Amino acid sequence: MQQVVAYIRQYQAKFPVAALREQLVKQGVPAAVVDQAIQIVKSPGTVPGQPLPGTGPAAQPATQPPRPAPGAPPPGQGPRTLLPGSVPPGPATQPPRPAPGAPPPGQGPRTLLPGSVPPGPATQPPRPAPGAPPPSAGGPPPPAGSVVAPSLLSQMEGPVSKPPAGRTYILIVDDDPLIRDMLVAKLESAGYRVTCAEDAAQSVIQAEGMRLSLIISDIEMPGFGTGVDALKKLRASNQVRKNLPVIFVTGMPPQEARKIVPKTDPFVRLLHKPVDWRLLQQYIRELTGMDKSLM
Repeated sequence: MQQVVAYIRQYQAKFPVAALREQLVKQGVPAAVVDQAIQIVKSPGTVPGQPLPGTGPAAQPATQPPRPAPGAPPPGQGPRTLLPGSVPPGPATQPPRPAPGAPPPGQGPRTLLPGSVPPGPATQPPRPAPGAPPPSAGGPPPPAGSVVAPSLLSQMEGPVSKPPAGRTYILIVDDDPLIRDMLVAKLESAGYRVTCAEDAAQSVIQAEGMRLSLIISDIEMPGFGTGVDALKKLRASNQVRKNLPVIFVTGMPPQEARKIVPKTDPFVRLLHKPVDWRLLQQYIRELTGMDKSLM
């Protein structure tokens, strides 16, 4: 709500409030949230998060009834009468797990044929040595002394952030309409659903009101702040999942971009303009598990 109020206050001098409302609703912000934000802007004494004048006190959160103790009767029932010789009920216990190689409960021991080997616990395959190619990859490792070019931030595969269930979108954030339209055309032609924002403020609002699988954002943008500022707000927000992936696409010099982009966030990647479509496809696959050709 605070982000919607800040956005309306920032642009109300340039655009009619009705146009701002239509733009926010079009970008996926609920109409009720937009109307409440407009009412807050028109009434300076209204505090975000407090009920609007005339709407009455805020509803108190519902309280959960206390859980009965183990073995106690359900609420509304008296104590149980135990028959002579019966044992009062206690907390449920989990059955013990069978030992590795033991037959399932209810089955007798297995009969082994002559010359067969009894089953044992499963073993994990050995891990390859550092620098060795994976078992499925062919070819020897690079010769000693050779230099392998690193990516602009990190080309090592990290954890994958699976998109939420249902209809999801990739959010493109860039103040340059040519770059924005180019990214939208390329991703939509590959089969992705795409939505757009022109600055960091819009990106925060849409991320909090929509189901996103990924954000592809510029860094330097006019107005609210940079793309890195928006990332910090999203990581601190309770309305956005903490592992929402972000790929920064920037025209900044590489050394300056590396200084401000978080290096410890495993769900962040960095690209430079002009866009390397092969590397962008690789980063989308690493971060989300989605793999659609951009070539």
